[in-house]
Amino acid sequence: MKTKLLSTSIATLFLATGAAHAAETTKLPDAILGAWCGSWGWQFPDDDTAHLWRTDDVHDCANRGGIDIHPNSYDYVRFEVKTSCKINSIKFVRRGDPKKDRIRPKVYDPKTEKYVDAELTKMLPSAVYLIRAICNGLDDWFAGAKKRIWHETFEIQSSDFWITRWPLAEG
Repeated sequence: MKTKLLSTSIATLFLATGAAHAAETTKLPDAILGAWCGSWGWQFPDDDTAHLWRTDDVHDCANRGGIDIHPNSYDYVRFEVKTSCKINSIKFVRRGDPKKDRIRPKVYDPKTEKYVDAELTKMLPSAVYLIRAICNGLDDWFAGAKKRIWHETFEIQSSDFWITRWPLAEG
């Protein structure tokens, strides 16, 4: 009887902590949610990764375009064109590394008249999350664009009032 009670208690503990962990890893943190504008090419000259900076309104991004991230979806916005994506899954990948995952865009220093790395903020890197989504909208921002549906898979992380987004092959 004691063995059965102990086994049941252990199984219940595993189920409870597993469910709590699963719920914990399926939500994006507030640091990633919200409106983000695309960076200028010179801010990250040697990087093919998408970097976006925090803004109050994604419509302020104009020709750079932006993304508005919600708990279960996100919208691409450029000028007044919006494409919506529904998030199918969010998975925790790894914890953020305060030394390796800091985002340092180039900024113009008028004293030296050169582009230098921005100062670090107090905002530490979030965890990295894997996002799988299905999008429905225009396949191009220019004239002649056609509506279509496509899948996206990427990893995302926030730090220093920026997000980094690494596109991945579907799988």
